[in-house]
Amino acid sequence: LDSLDWNEIAQRYAPGYSALECRAKYVEEISPGTNKDPFTEKEKKRLESIVKKAMGNVCWQEIAERLTDDTAKTLLPGVKKTNRTAWQCYREYARLQIEKNIDN
Repeated sequence: LDSLDWNEIAQRYAPGYSALECRAKYVEEISPGTNKDPFTEKEKKRLESIVKKAMGNVCWQEIAERLTDDTAKTLLPGVKKTNRTAWQCYREYARLQIEKNIDN
């Protein structure tokens, strides 16, 4: 993924978009390795637990890597990663916090 020339890809196939925007679009929406299913209840609970343990020192990439689920679909046997991206984790956590504030 990092070996790709995202500047060339942006210039050739997506005029008006930056290399960073093209890479993000691929990782978030196109890559077959990214889990695009809705978060499961188990994932949501695990996500909240990981963020809480981070105690304000949140690195969303690390959180995405630590998010595991025994029932997760995976590309590699024995690996229980949920294949979520940092952006997905951030967005889902923010959504959960908004829901909590609305319910209170």
